[in-house]
Amino acid sequence: MKDIIKIIKKVMKLVMIQEDPSKYVEDAEKILKLFDEIDRYSEYIEDLEPLYHPIGHEVRLRKDEAKEMRIDMKKITYTEDGYVVAPPLRGKKKIS
Repeated sequence: MKDIIKIIKKVMKLVMIQEDPSKYVEDAEKILKLFDEIDRYSEYIEDLEPLYHPIGHEVRLRKDEAKEMRIDMKKITYTEDGYVVAPPLRGKKKIS
């Protein structure tokens, strides 16, 4: 149990959660039991052939067709040098 709490503390420190790690002990024990269950069956599946594997099968790709697309830049509010200006993904820089 102490080992589980140590592991939970490390994980919580990595993801910067400031809570009591003992709240998560029960969940961690359930997860460990599930992994033990998986390990019990691993010896049975070692010799099984996969039902499907993508390697070795023909990959059918669709035909790439370029389509002409005209955009009326006058209708778009934010443009710069003929390009559409989108808001930044990070930060608070405003579009002028």
